[in-house]
Amino acid sequence: MGGRWAAGKILWVKENWTADKKGWFQRGGDSYKPRARRVQHGRQVPRRCGGSRPVWCVATEGDVIAVSATTVTPDGLNWFASGPYSYQGPRGCNAGDRDLGVASYDQKKFQFTYYSPTADIGMAETNVRDMLALPDGRIVFAGPRQRARVLDRKTKARKVMRGGSGLPDDAVQRLELDLMVNPPTLHVSTNSGATSIRITP
Repeated sequence: MGGRWAAGKILWVKENWTADKKGWFQRGGDSYKPRARRVQHGRQVPRRCGGSRPVWCVATEGDVIAVSATTVTPDGLNWFASGPYSYQGPRGCNAGDRDLGVASYDQKKFQFTYYSPTADIGMAETNVRDMLALPDGRIVFAGPRQRARVLDRKTKARKVMRGGSGLPDDAVQRLELDLMVNPPTLHVSTNSGATSIRITP
């Protein structure tokens, strides 16, 4: 999961509420077990951007990273996207919001890898509004102004989904993957409406 300032991992439990406060929404970011598997990005920001950085390297603790989406690919990599909903300058309620791109985190190597939305993914903008992993490992990236992209990490192939050829328009706001049907269905929400796309290899 991710937020405006940090990201982390919370292990899911069945109970929403329990008397001992171990339910799903009762626990803090560092209260789950086992401790050895705890992942918290942004608790402290050490020098030279090591250790527990808040996904991206920031100048000081508390700087905004604006996590807009998280997903996990079948190979176990955790992915984070940065895409603020608005830019209001230094005095607005979202002061400091900016696009930081896309990052993946390898929990086995404790290592981040960073991607440029324009250079590495082929997007026309740096604001990544939403992102999700498909069952075959491809990743769908969505921007609020410039279409959606499907990236095949193995072949480096990129496919564009645009308004008029599959989508109602180019302003993609949210993505959702329905795995209860076969083949899976990708739901895409845009400013002019939504569409459903069956996912095939």
